[in-house]
Amino acid sequence: LDRAAASLVHVQDANAKPSGEIHAFAEGPDHSLWMGSTAGLYRAPAGSGALQPVPALAGAALSSEIVIGLLFDYQGVLWLDTGVGGLHRMRQWTPAGAAFERISERHGRGGKPFGANLLEDNLGRIWSQMQVYDPVQDKFTDLTAADGANLGTGWFFSYTRMNDGRFLFGGSKGILVVKPELFEESAYAPPLLVSELRVNGERRAPGNPPAALVLTAKDRSFSVEFTALDYADPTRLQYAYKLENFDPDWIKAAPSMRLASYSNLEPGSYRLHIRASNRSGVWNPLEQTMAIRVEPAWWQMLWMRLLLAALLGLLLFAFVALRTRHLHRRQRELEDKVRERTTELETMALELQLNQMALEESSVKDPLTGLNNRRFLTQCIDADLALALRAHEGHLNYGEVFTDTQDLLFYLFDIDHFKSVNDSYGHLAGDEVLKQFSDRLRAVFRDADYLVRWGGEEFLCVARQTDRRNAAELAERARAAIAREPFVLADGQRIQVACSVGFSCYPLQESQPRRLGWVDMVKIADGALYCVKHGGRNGWMGVLGCAPASEAALQDGVGRPLTEWIATGMLRYAASERVSATLAGPLSPAGETARRP
Repeated sequence: LDRAAASLVHVQDANAKPSGEIHAFAEGPDHSLWMGSTAGLYRAPAGSGALQPVPALAGAALSSEIVIGLLFDYQGVLWLDTGVGGLHRMRQWTPAGAAFERISERHGRGGKPFGANLLEDNLGRIWSQMQVYDPVQDKFTDLTAADGANLGTGWFFSYTRMNDGRFLFGGSKGILVVKPELFEESAYAPPLLVSELRVNGERRAPGNPPAALVLTAKDRSFSVEFTALDYADPTRLQYAYKLENFDPDWIKAAPSMRLASYSNLEPGSYRLHIRASNRSGVWNPLEQTMAIRVEPAWWQMLWMRLLLAALLGLLLFAFVALRTRHLHRRQRELEDKVRERTTELETMALELQLNQMALEESSVKDPLTGLNNRRFLTQCIDADLALALRAHEGHLNYGEVFTDTQDLLFYLFDIDHFKSVNDSYGHLAGDEVLKQFSDRLRAVFRDADYLVRWGGEEFLCVARQTDRRNAAELAERARAAIAREPFVLADGQRIQVACSVGFSCYPLQESQPRRLGWVDMVKIADGALYCVKHGGRNGWMGVLGCAPASEAALQDGVGRPLTEWIATGMLRYAASERVSATLAGPLSPAGETARRP
């Protein structure tokens, strides 16, 4: 029906008429038409008469292609009922396909429909003539004759919502009228009774079960039958029992098999607990309990066990004596062999230890420059970070005395125009430059600092326990040490080499020292190095600190180009004169930054 034109419009598949039987229609919030059939779900855009099959996204398909019920709720969410998969909810819709949630299957209710005729009440609950689903509580409730829902077989398309909010469902026995606002789960707590007690299969105390049960050694088993006095819908009642000191958890019993049975229990004291629920699944807090005592057989009594233990002890003593005599003889034979083998193994162990030490040394060293590699840094840096954090947090939280040498400075060096060295003089000359570059860094930094070949012509230096106010001075010293004198190649040629330096100070935000890690410090130093490269090279730049900011703002800054972060005014930085000219905004004096009181 085209409401604007007040006329009927023929709707069919874009390629042909839809295959299979049509069971359900629904109009979407965008006035699109949705149709369910035995061949799946179809959709026609608003104003179009061409139906298109709705494909499912990977891993989110309907559990059955037979769609027998459709409903758009007040929030515009599509609910579907399938012939053998039950209730579904469409979680996502894109032109590429839809994602469906299998609600009935998740609750173990797959294999049967929800009821096909779908309606929604004012509380957002989804109804049919058979079941009610509450999305808020994620709970199903069956509608049976006990709830007044005895209309026989429900008919397709025989349902509606009245203007006053009542639901009408048609069936083979008439019309079911529902006032959903009056629907409540049963709160009745049915009494629980023990209807029968059997020991070794023989019935005991019919109609009057004892509060305590004593089982002799001849009693191999017992069983207790129980029932809850709720006859409205007995098939929906739930039962559970647990034998204290035996069962780790409650054991569920079916309404048709209300029986707790045990056999061959160890001697001791037990207590049987039995509980039941009403037809809405609400458990009665009052339980039936029965104390049970299992008496031991003669061979389970204490005096018999002590006697058996004594006999076993004598046998064990005799066996041990004979065995010990044999072992002493074997021991003397083996000791001679052990002494010979021990000497041989000690020699092998020493060789293995020396080889292992050499292997460990090679695993953390760069073979060309002799500097440490990345693996060394990942093994050692955590202890230095913890020391710096303890000093800063102790000062912030407890007022501990703070020295200015508790910072970690991360310097990232890159040899300028290194590719031209390899291209002009050869790779052997490039290797010689890398080795001499490493030697000059050793001359600038302390033995306690970490010097790492970071990769290619990049080097990372971690100045430990160093005042960040000296960071710029140290960067200039390193840069000058590289550029001051030419590098001498193996053939006597002399070439001039320069480098670019980027650095950062840890912790970057001294009021929240844990918000950024050392990997972030390397990223910031790399961003500063990038600025130096674009500022003419042969210079340095570093980030000295950061104004207080949230963790999200810090992570956002780390992920942005450094120049954009500087533009926010959050960073305190320093740069050599050449690099300063290329940066926008105020420039902190080299080596200067605000310090803590």
